[in-house]
Amino acid sequence: MAEASARGRERREQLVAAGVACVIADGWAGITHRRVAAGAHATTGLVRYHFGDVAGLRAAIASAVCESLALPVPPRTIDRDSWVHEIARAADDLSSRRDDAALLVHVMVGALAYPEVSAVVREALAHVRSDMALALSLVEPPVPAERVDDLAATIVGLLDGLLLGELVVGAPPGATARRVATALDSLLASS
Repeated sequence: MAEASARGRERREQLVAAGVACVIADGWAGITHRRVAAGAHATTGLVRYHFGDVAGLRAAIASAVCESLALPVPPRTIDRDSWVHEIARAADDLSSRRDDAALLVHVMVGALAYPEVSAVVREALAHVRSDMALALSLVEPPVPAERVDDLAATIVGLLDGLLLGELVVGAPPGATARRVATALDSLLASS
């Protein structure tokens, strides 16, 4: 039974990967049972079995992308300079992976067009903001408790906007890290 369950999970992951490839190639309009099945060398019946309708398929794809591309937020007691450096380095790494950054933009655009993608993105952003708030509460010197949630939301929004801008402009290596570090230093200094 466990072997069948593992095979099912593996097959589902293959279908999601085929769906991600469709989004990269043609945006969300490229998501159909037939195209995903063809990309995964599967049947449309198998796609329907795992995801139901196309909305379920889009939600699974968006969830996988959000999970794989979330910036790691250091959830431990750490000094501000080290924390800023870790966040800046992670943002720079993501901006240097243009395909991944572009895929993240596709998901954000999909959130505007499809309610099921929007629900996934809202949940992912809430999780990232919560992680950021926890991390901010552990930074030394501490951020005042009454400012943690607003500052976390501001930082997440700033990172999203900056990564989008870097994707369009094509920032040289290290530029995103410098910009993120400068912005975070300013935000934390005002807290």
